[in-house]
Formats: sequence, structure tokens, C-alpha cells
Amino acid sequence: MQAISECPLTYLATRLQLSQAVALNRRNKYKSRCPGLKFDVTSTDDVTLDKIGHMKPHLCCYTEGNLDTVRRSDRSSAVVLGHSELFVDIAPTPSRDFFIDPPVGADATSRASHEFLVGPSDTKELAIIQEAFGQHIAYVIEILARQPRTFLYTVSLAGSRARLLRWDRSGCIVTESFDIREQPDILCQFIWRFSQTTNAGRGHDMSISIARPGEEDTFRDIITRYVDSQLTEGEDLNKAVTQHYQPGQVFAVTLLPRGFNALDENLQRLLISRPVVTPLSLVGRGTWGYWAIDLKDKCVVFLKDTWRDKSSKEFEGDVLCRFFHKNVRNVPLVVWHGEVPEQSLNETRELTGELSATPSC
Repeated sequence: MQAISECPLTYLATRLQLSQAVALNRRNKYKSRCPGLKFDVTSTDDVTLDKIGHMKPHLCCYTEGNLDTVRRSDRSSAVVLGHSELFVDIAPTPSRDFFIDPPVGADATSRASHEFLVGPSDTKELAIIQEAFGQHIAYVIEILARQPRTFLYTVSLAGSRARLLRWDRSGCIVTESFDIREQPDILCQFIWRFSQTTNAGRGHDMSISIARPGEEDTFRDIITRYVDSQLTEGEDLNKAVTQHYQPGQVFAVTLLPRGFNALDENLQRLLISRPVVTPLSLVGRGTWGYWAIDLKDKCVVFLKDTWRDKSSKEFEGDVLCRFFHKNVRNVPLVVWHGEVPEQSLNETRELTGELSATPSC
């Protein structure tokens, strides 16, 4: 309480968080603003409020089931972001907006040359805004590193001015700001539509799903045997296994090998759990790496999951195959490779859990 009393802006922001959460979760006898989803104040979970990398967004949106999971967990951990559907960052005044809109009525040429990011008019204020925007990006990176996603929505609120943001591995698309007091329907419609769309429409990668009953046992047993075969005497088997397997967090990946038609019999199904490599930046290839189980051959393979640059004329798998057959040293044998099948925004699937590179608390 002492820290709050010494910082009026922090106190004001805290009141804004609570009031926004109440408003977004509001429902009456007949309808809800966000059916099936709940907004929760998460910034107050921080035990190190002044340490970048340990901070949390002001509000996170969860499915009702995942909110229960988060509330049972250590709220100071990154599990808060591992289950988030979207988040809302709140600044107390419009002067803390990350961006500057082009003038009203500006033509296409003027808009194209407009400097959208906040400029250095006030050095002290600029530093605060840049740090806040950097932290916003850090939240996005953490979510994309913990959830299999194709994109992510976030909301930025500065005073009564709001923006909607859409993030993917190419960068970010940002709306012009709008006043939630003068134009409340924009945010209300977005939240309503967000609650009504599918998991794919919220940005989840639908090529990854929860493993079927019994598949987790298969994954654990095969991974354990494989790890045990590589250990020397005295090494802790259980500790080594946890680098690749997290109980209750086993997922199935469905892929289509290159050159095959998109028929069910051609799809490859693998089991994964804890990644050994996760992306640490926002833009780029966003590479994940896993020890995976090929369910057809019941063997351990290494799965590299990455975004491909569409401007590239060659597939990485084709290049590796060519190098391997020319006996280039240190090139792995490629069992198969291909692209993730096209996903429909109408596809629905139950999603729980997170792909965490660190133990969930």
C-alpha cells in the first residue's frame, strides 16, 4: 500500500484496471459482453513490479476453464500468459499512447509518410512510453513462446483512447485510436466478436491439439527409454526426462509431408511436450524444436517447427535432403518435411494447457 500511496499514477492505473475488468465482465440476466470468456486483473500478481521480464499485463482474457487453472497456479509465474487469449495494457492518460495518428482527412500519400511511432518531443515522457511499449511487446513474445499461435490480438488503452493490435511473426497491425466514451461500440463489438469466433479465429494454431487418451503414456514411455539409453551412470533419469516431458502437457501435431495430397492417410501425426528450443524474438521464423514421437514408427525424431519466408524459392527440407545425399558432414537425415495444412477459421477444437519451455508452477 505504501508504494501505491507514493505514486498517484500507479494508483490511478490500478483503479482503471479494476473498473475495466468489471465493465468487460459485466452481464445481465439475458446476455454477457464476452460470453465464455473472463477478464482478470493480472498486474497485481507481480512480486517484482519494477523488473522488466517479470511484469504482467494489466488485464488478461481467459476461457472460463483456463481462468480456473490460472487462479490455482502461482500467479507470479508466466503461466498467466501461457493461457491468455488476449491482454489489455492500460495507461492512465492519453499522453501515454504508443502511437500518433495521421491528421484527419489525410490522403494516402500523407498517411504513407506519416511517422506513426511517438517522437522525441519530451525526452522523459518518451522514455516512459518506449519502456511501456517494449513491455507490451515482451508480453506478446512470451505468449507466442508459450502457445502455438498463428497470430495474437491485444488492446492498448491510454486514458479513454483505445487501439486494437494484431501481432504475428511479420510484425503488428494497429488501428487508429478511438475514444471508448464517445465510441464504446467499437470495443464492445470487438470483444463480442472475439468471444464468438473459433479458436482459429483467435489466432490458435489448429494443427496442434491435445493428445488423445493413452497417447501421453505412449509419449512418456518412449521418451523415457530413449533418454535412459543416452545417460551415463549416475545421471538422474527423471530430471533428464523432464527436459522433454511435462505431465499433463502432451500435444499432437498434424502435418502434411511435401509432395502428398491433403488426404487423411497422408497426414503425419506426432506427439510433443516440452520444447528444447523456443523463439525469443517477435519477428522472424519463430522456430520451435522438440523431441517428438512419430506415432507410425513409435520412434523419437526431432521436430523443427518454423515459419517459412514465402519469398524463398527453396524449402529447407529439400536443401537438407540434397546435402545429405551428397554426404555433407553434420547434416541430419530428413524423414519428411512439409507445410502445415491450410487452416479454416471455422474449425473448432478444445484447447487447454500451454507449451512451456520452463516448468509450470
